[in-house]
Amino acid sequence: MAGLKRKKGHKAEDTDLIWGTHPVMELLSSNPAQILELWLQKTMARAGDIVESARRQGVPYRLIENLNEISPAAVRHQGVMARIRPFSVMGLNELIKIIHPRRETA
Repeated sequence: MAGLKRKKGHKAEDTDLIWGTHPVMELLSSNPAQILELWLQKTMARAGDIVESARRQGVPYRLIENLNEISPAAVRHQGVMARIRPFSVMGLNELIKIIHPRRETA
């Protein structure tokens, strides 16, 4: 998914980052509990919309002068970045077991 990146060298219990206006707004509306902290560049055009959404959802946020100072290199953050809870990845066999559980016969 565009906008998601696991920090290299970090363990699974560490956090992930998400950046970009649309990925952050989507997560704010669909699963705000996933967001641990939100960072917004003060000069960002849509900062007001995102701050209002974060306030409504109870998501902590910070306004920052220069987001480039804390974002990974070469990231197009569009003025917004969030630290999120790590997500787990499921293998195909695990997914199939959930979708089609074996039925025990008596």
